[in-house]
Amino acid sequence: MKKLKKKNSEKLREKVVIITGASSGIGKQVAKELIKYNAKVVIFARREEKLSKVEEELKRNNISTLKIVGDIKNNEDIRKLVDETLKKYGKIDVLLNNAGYGKNIDFLEQSDEDIEEMIETNVIGLIKLTKKVANIMKKQGEGQIINMSSAIAAVPTYRFTTYCITKGAVKILSESIRNELKKSGIKISTVYPALHDTPFCEKANINTKTFKTYRKEDLAKKIVKLMLNKKKELYYPKVYGIVEKLTRLSPQLKVELSNFFSRKLEESRSTEKREVKEMKSQTNVSKTVN
Repeated sequence: MKKLKKKNSEKLREKVVIITGASSGIGKQVAKELIKYNAKVVIFARREEKLSKVEEELKRNNISTLKIVGDIKNNEDIRKLVDETLKKYGKIDVLLNNAGYGKNIDFLEQSDEDIEEMIETNVIGLIKLTKKVANIMKKQGEGQIINMSSAIAAVPTYRFTTYCITKGAVKILSESIRNELKKSGIKISTVYPALHDTPFCEKANINTKTFKTYRKEDLAKKIVKLMLNKKKELYYPKVYGIVEKLTRLSPQLKVELSNFFSRKLEESRSTEKREVKEMKSQTNVSKTVN
């Protein structure tokens, strides 16, 4: 393991970091990355069994940990997350708003219930938690809130319409509150990741065999580095930051990229459907033979 510079490793020592959506994927990986920095880690997610495994790993590495099982859509769970954190640690230094999900589906096919749930999870719950934590950080005179948007927010695609709406909203939230909270000592950072090798892809109906993904370990390192340097934005990979700037200069390029990514997502879903169909066919043949 590469040794950390002492100056950097000390910056997060004893800092209280809340991570939502910490039971798997990026949230889990960031929690594991924080082991190197001796931070105090509060993990929050719906799935208790998976969250407990993350808690066990942190504690095995002598990391002070608080596990809160809850749903970001539930007001009482948000209150519990904040209250229990303050009860145990007395402060909140960093909030990583990571909980969220997407779905590779045509807008007209998506159910009203799914649209509502996605908006409540990715936006409304995030806003409520952000407001609650920001008020605490204001009293402290310092803190950092990191919001997970998406690289796709810069290039909306019709296969991810509702998801793009929610991640665009997260982007605007960060930009809107940054100046307001700056005078209170609160830093606002936004992460714009591409697709990574996490359970997000499976839930979103994205076949990773046909759509490029990136290593979650690399992104987690970058997010922890963001906790250290407190920059406004993190695009990962960096090329998506360049793409975002180019699409602002050229609306036509934005349209072309949007169509390109939409076709890729559609192909990904079609490939997945074919593979499922082939697997069912093979199973039926096997049953017939037996």
